[in-house]
Amino acid sequence: MEPFVGKIEISGKVEVSEYFHFLLRLKGVAIVNCDRCGKEIDRTVESDSEVFFVPEGMEGPGGDFVEVFTYDPHGAQELDLTDVVRDNLLLALPMKNLCEEDCVGIATEHWEPDEPENKALLRSLYDKLREQEMNDGPK
Repeated sequence: MEPFVGKIEISGKVEVSEYFHFLLRLKGVAIVNCDRCGKEIDRTVESDSEVFFVPEGMEGPGGDFVEVFTYDPHGAQELDLTDVVRDNLLLALPMKNLCEEDCVGIATEHWEPDEPENKALLRSLYDKLREQEMNDGPK
């Protein structure tokens, strides 16, 4: 589940009545880039989620920060929480990611774009932006 690596930890409880009420605690590690220097970093992300699965045709509970999904009570053998987990962890990612609080970014004082190390960094950043653009489509 990109950009997450390793196992996603899921804990919580489920209350069963005429619908399923999940209270979830999610934790995972995402690989993101430092917004200043471009270095890849691991970012631990946690999210608390409240999710309801209600039978088709039934009104679910309302309120802020409540996710309600429907399912076919006669045909469903299982409830798939994959999208719920991915979406909640993605929403929990910080908008800005830094490898260190005092990251100064790419040193430009004596920076030469033709040096092999700098070319590789620029190529890596370009490739990541290009891939992101291809995955997200036109804005």
